[in-house]
Amino acid sequence: MRVIHLALAVDCGTVINPQAAEGQMEGGMATALGYAVCEEMSYDDRGSLLNPRFGDYRIFQADEMPRMTCLLVPSYEESGPFGAKGLGEITAEGVAPAVANAVFHATGIRFRSLPLTPEKVWQALQESN
Repeated sequence: MRVIHLALAVDCGTVINPQAAEGQMEGGMATALGYAVCEEMSYDDRGSLLNPRFGDYRIFQADEMPRMTCLLVPSYEESGPFGAKGLGEITAEGVAPAVANAVFHATGIRFRSLPLTPEKVWQALQESN
């Protein structure tokens, strides 16, 4: 399973530094995509962490990242500096639901837990047949 494109539109107030804002958006989407499809902490029956090192914890490499489209939707926020708004956490909010809906539309199976690893999707497909 591979996500090939992520697009995000954010009402960011007055855009003070467009390159920094887009970088923040791309970073948030990249982090959220990892949480959505590959990053998982695994534990044994006694509660011990099975993947405590980065070598055992799956994260995306740069060449695995999808194309990203960032749309800055300007407005004016009276309480923000120069009319700007914060752009941190909001950039990660929609990625997992979007990926889960894409998988649902492709498979007809609704997943209710993350990450949606290829193994979990494959297992659900096998169980549905």
